Order: sequence, then C-alpha cells, then structure tokens
Amino acid sequence: GLGAEHVQQQSRRRTGRDRQDVQATVAPVLQVVGLSSDALENVSLEVRPGEIVGVAGITGSGREALVASIFGARLRDLGSVRVRGAELPGQRPDLAMAAGVAYVPAERKLEGCFVDLTARENIGFASLSAFWRRPALRQAQERQMAERWFEDLDIRPRTGVEAKMSTFSGGNQQKVIYGKWFQRKPVLYLLDEPTQGVDVGAKAELHKALFRAAEQGAGVLVSSTDIDELITICDRVVVLRGRQVVAHLHGSQITPHALTRASLGIDDEAAVSADPLAAGAQR
Repeated sequence: GLGAEHVQQQSRRRTGRDRQDVQATVAPVLQVVGLSSDALENVSLEVRPGEIVGVAGITGSGREALVASIFGARLRDLGSVRVRGAELPGQRPDLAMAAGVAYVPAERKLEGCFVDLTARENIGFASLSAFWRRPALRQAQERQMAERWFEDLDIRPRTGVEAKMSTFSGGNQQKVIYGKWFQRKPVLYLLDEPTQGVDVGAKAELHKALFRAAEQGAGVLVSSTDIDELITICDRVVVLRGRQVVAHLHGSQITPHALTRASLGIDDEAAVSADPLAAGAQR
C-alpha cells in the first residue's frame, strides 16, 4: 500500500462531485465503444481532458488487455476507439503516437525501454525528429532535454543521463520512461501498472507527475491491481469482470470494499451469507 498519510494527501488532490460536473461538459479525449477481442467483450468507456480514470479487475477479467488494445499493441476484433473525435485504427501504435497517445506497458524492461541504451537515448527515443538534423543527431540538445527531465522527475543519480538503463533502480527506470512520453506532450496517457515494483517515494513522485499532466489538460487511463493507487489518484474507476465492464465508480464510491466486491462479483447478500458473524448479527 501507499501509506495512510500519502493516500489521504493525494486523495484530497482528487476532488469529488464538483470536478465531475465540470468535466461532464467537456468533450472526451478518449471514446471507446463496443471494444471486443479475445480478452474483452463489448467494452465502452470515456476519458475527458483533465480526468484520471482507473481500470480495476482481477487477472483474466480483461483489465490487463484493455490499455494495450486501445493503443494498438494488442489485437482488436470489434469496436471503435476515438481520440479527440478521430478514429484510431487497431494494431497501429505509430498512428496512436501521432494522435498524441502515450503508452506505458506493465512489462517495463521487456516493452517499455531499451535497457542497453542510456537514459538520454531512452528519453529521446520517442522524439527523435526533434533532435535529428542530417546527417547526425544533435546529442547536445538531446542531453539538455534529458537533464531537464532528470530534474523535473527527480531521477537518481542526477548525473546518470549517460548511464545505461540497466544500472537504474526500478523506480528511476519508470521515471525515465515517463520522461520519454512527457517530452511528447501527449493528450492521452494509457498506463498499465504504472508504479508496479517501485518504492513508495518513487510512486508518490510518479503520481505527482500524473496530476500535473491532468492539470495541463491531458486525459489519463490507469489500469492497476493496486487498490490504494486507484483510490489515491482516480476521479472514476471502471471495473471489469468476465471480460466486460460491470461497474462505474466515482468520487466517494471508490473504496476498497466497492472495488473488491465488484471485481469478484460479490453482492451484499452473498457477502453476509458467507460471513457467519454478520449472518448471526442479522438474526
């Protein structure tokens, strides 16, 4: 977990009903309608600018496939995905990036970065056109950009811009990956287990970075098995079970009890009957 004090502090940052009412008047940055695949069935959701939406669900629920399917990293069979009103084709991550979509996969070392390249190269990789001047890459400018993200995201060691990614801790690797995407100024972030395997301090820094992105108008969709994380950072949470959306929670509805119950398909009556103490109290 994140610790009670951190959860309380960050939960106060994500306000409730007033924020939702304002966002309901704004056109969605992401619209998913009837998305189906081998892991999903008729999934629909929206994310509005400035909003952080969570995706909850146990393994096998479809949760672990959703953001990759939206980005185009996994096969889609049916349904539509629109970013700022424009259709986003399936299986085309390049077009998703061109539309202003960022994607951080759960498998950081396998899919999220190049462990044998330097932090500078990893941060600059998604924005090479900004530093390419034939016949060479402007490494000095790329280094300055990387140093700025090291400062902004508190990446340690601060002098490690030219160090290989394999030498960084998990939390600092994740910050470098965030820096790569922040450099592109996306309109939509798709994040799968965004703070998995990082310590509490790094998790807090990454959450702050997401809050800043939302405050600047980006939409954020976060798929996570960390209930504390969803409660801490999300305005709304979509719960998947059996490949389908089974619940939409917002504001004060986002509690450990509600998330667990919806994820497992436990209703109040079943929960009481499974608990002999509660059943005895009712009698």
